[in-house]
Amino acid sequence: MLRHCSASKRAPYTLDELAGDAAQLMDHLGIEAATWIGFSMGGMIGQTFALKYPQRIEAMVLADTTSQHGATPQSVWDERIRVARGQGVGPLVQPAIGRWFTADFRASQPAAVAAVAQVIGSTHVEGWTGCCAAIASVHTTDDLHRIGCPALVMVGEHDIGTPLAASLEMHRRLPNSTLAVIADAAHMTCIEQPERFNRVLRMFLDGTVGASSEAL
Repeated sequence: MLRHCSASKRAPYTLDELAGDAAQLMDHLGIEAATWIGFSMGGMIGQTFALKYPQRIEAMVLADTTSQHGATPQSVWDERIRVARGQGVGPLVQPAIGRWFTADFRASQPAAVAAVAQVIGSTHVEGWTGCCAAIASVHTTDDLHRIGCPALVMVGEHDIGTPLAASLEMHRRLPNSTLAVIADAAHMTCIEQPERFNRVLRMFLDGTVGASSEAL
């Protein structure tokens, strides 16, 4: 049975489970293979998916993500889960905003930042804590050499949560990958520098994805 995509089941979640959910969704939609465009946690799920279902990935974009956490230890994820369980997601909103956007963007684009803050604040506690548990468990680094499809690794110049070092490591391990660093952006590159982000993405897709391919 395919889970309702917007529902939050009881935490914790695993990346393997979430990759399985994506496979079920593709089955439901009749998509045999796709180009995976994964941002942040979506990139972690995408790596897991590509390792679990290699025949279903034609190309992959890993944007502002990581294959294992060096910048954020397990204790930090445990504390975020504890706060969300005890106080709700509200206290975690501004710290996330501070990590996700540069100071210049926060000052110059308050409406865009407020919209993201509203989405974070409205996240269901089960969804937040479940995803924190899944994110904390990512450890695909040693297996990335098995992903042979074309891959684009993108990262914001000032991303501190999934930093350039993590993207460099993924690029080094993926045998058929390209690395792009988005200048003047932190974690939310697609919001902070949409023209630069989309230009790099479009060039990759035009060069790798056939006319019949699906994107997920």
